[in-house]
Amino acid sequence: MRQIARWYDVDIIYKGDTEGRNYGGAISRTEKIEDVLKMLEATGSIHFEINNKAVTVIP
Repeated sequence: MRQIARWYDVDIIYKGDTEGRNYGGAISRTEKIEDVLKMLEATGSIHFEINNKAVTVIP
């Protein structure tokens, strides 16, 4: 999420307990943030809400 925050110039807000969750993979920096977050949501264990320059992470 730190990398996503830097690449897309967004703030990351965590709701709930997200400790111990690790996701790995490779994505292109040219992908839209919406597409990147959809890929992560496909795991079925995390959800994101985008509001202007803030991304809320919901386990």
